Amino acid sequence: SRGLGDVYKRQMLDRAVSRMPELTRRIFEGSRYENKSYKELAQELNIAFTHVNFEMRRALKILREEFKDYIFALIILLAVSNLI
Repeated sequence: SRGLGDVYKRQMLDRAVSRMPELTRRIFEGSRYENKSYKELAQELNIAFTHVNFEMRRALKILREEFKDYIFALIILLAVSNLI
């Protein structure tokens, strides 16, 4: 059973991934959801391995940006709960 927080996080993730540039999204999904290696993705997309690496860094930066407010709120919540 998935909690409400899990559903919310998944919705945030799906929204962030859908906003990524097409190539970045394809590489992220291939790597994370389909468990493809960077080498496989480079061959499949006919791009350099280093470009796959660049696009994954870009994808992770987008996700960090999308989740920063959520993480900040979680840290505050944990800090406050420790004071009670």
